[in-house]
Amino acid sequence: MRRGRSIMPACNQRSINRCVVMKILKIKSINSIVLVFLIELTIEISAQSSVLACGFFERGNSLFVPWMTVRSGVTDRGSILGQWSNVIDQGYSGRACPANTVVLRRASLFRVPSGLIINDGGENYDVYPTGINNIGYYMRLLGPNNIGITFEQDVFRNAHDANFVRVQIKYVATGPLNPGVYTLPGRHVVSVQWRVISNGAEVFFINRASTYSATRVTVTGGTCSVLANDQNQQVVLPTVSASSLQGVGSTAGSQGFTIGVNCPAGVALHATMTDANSPANTSNILTLAQGSTATGVGLQISATDRAHVVSYGADSRVAGNNNQWFVGGNATSPPTNHIIPFTVRYVQTAAAVQPGTVRARSTITFSYQ
Repeated sequence: MRRGRSIMPACNQRSINRCVVMKILKIKSINSIVLVFLIELTIEISAQSSVLACGFFERGNSLFVPWMTVRSGVTDRGSILGQWSNVIDQGYSGRACPANTVVLRRASLFRVPSGLIINDGGENYDVYPTGINNIGYYMRLLGPNNIGITFEQDVFRNAHDANFVRVQIKYVATGPLNPGVYTLPGRHVVSVQWRVISNGAEVFFINRASTYSATRVTVTGGTCSVLANDQNQQVVLPTVSASSLQGVGSTAGSQGFTIGVNCPAGVALHATMTDANSPANTSNILTLAQGSTATGVGLQISATDRAHVVSYGADSRVAGNNNQWFVGGNATSPPTNHIIPFTVRYVQTAAAVQPGTVRARSTITFSYQ
């Protein structure tokens, strides 16, 4: 048997990544010629394609928060709506990157913060507009080691190091919400640019935007109401002598009053008292108003079923407001008429007490949770 000539087509290794080489062997036999085809593949890998093999990845393509239902009584500026969305991960995997490759990351916003800052879980977040009045959103952006992302900042990392961005959103009320259904359209929230640089030259660039999907907020109309006769009360304390106060912190004279609140089923009622003369006051002493001539005294208010006097807080119905306290009720409560008993009394605030008239004003804000 005599082997014939091999036939090898030309291969252009510069312009193609795959080259097919065919060899034809002629074999003589007694009555026939048998053609045997041997296929060989030659794959070209250039330096640039090696860099591109460093893998960009993305898990999840849209942020979504399930439909939310809240009561109108608990939706005020700063009230958090719903839960955190699902997570979108995007980043650059550098396991296949050459040693001299770096990745640049830059996160950019689509809109300007509203000015409202929310504290959630001990972290502060800027709030951005959704396009729907009194509803905004905030974002949790984390990088490797759960380090927060700074916007409009170029971050360089060795391509072999972990490099990713994790995005979530949550909605928040930026003002009071009346009963009704609010449909939030989807929109872009953040874009992240990724640049791969090898030997000082950019060899790859991608700009990926994260978007949240449309969702809905339903605000129910079930609210509580204060009894008409209790809405504007004037409480008159008894006259006491200055000598009945025996030192700073001592008390004298008292007068009781009640406030009645009717609530529908399923409401947990909370309350905050505010010093109308000094709204920033968070102590348990009510400051004196204009027209008072006595000095060295103040007023304390306590709920008679409470072990301590009331401390004052901001005039806000937001859940967890400073010095807010629980009145009663829960998600399974029937319709309830809450009668809240209070006692107000004089308290000495300075070493010297000057007799005179005492006037003070307080408001109470109820939160339906």
